[in-house]
Amino acid sequence: HVSLTAAGEGHGATWTVGDTIIFASDSGIMDVPAGGGTPRLIVKPDSGEAFHFPDILPGGKAVLFGVSGKGTLKLAALVRSTGKVKRLAQQGGYPRYVNGGFVVVSDPSGILSAVPFDAERLEVTGPARPLADKLLAAPDGDVNAGVSRTGDFTYQVTPSAGSRLVLVDRAGGSRNVGADSGNYYNPRMAP
Repeated sequence: HVSLTAAGEGHGATWTVGDTIIFASDSGIMDVPAGGGTPRLIVKPDSGEAFHFPDILPGGKAVLFGVSGKGTLKLAALVRSTGKVKRLAQQGGYPRYVNGGFVVVSDPSGILSAVPFDAERLEVTGPARPLADKLLAAPDGDVNAGVSRTGDFTYQVTPSAGSRLVLVDRAGGSRNVGADSGNYYNPRMAP
């Protein structure tokens, strides 16, 4: 158990293969050894911006995350070796990389989309394709969804559409899991 409260309010975290936890806080993108220690600031957001929901990319060389502020919600990537941030034109938040070259992103309107993505060049390579809608979403892109590296995902729809948990496979097949009247929050996929 590692406490990240010293860095302020947390906005998502990702655990690297090298047992480092990279997380977004009020201060920016930070890291801390998984075994404990003092969090270290890697990069600060610009004035009026906030960083959210980092996800380590394959190979561990870069971290994808959402940037909110100035009326937008877009993706960015942190190159770990240099500490440089590459800002992307792609709209969306809560990015989750999927093997095979996609990033699943959320939209404050409640749409979850798959975006073709080159993890080596840190570039979007095609248009977004909607996967699901009517998700419970926050302005910073936070959604009640869990996405596996293989492309399976689960999500919660807004209460007006009914409260249900849905499991979706990479081929687009879906099935309800749990009771329609369930009170689900923050679903995640087991590896």
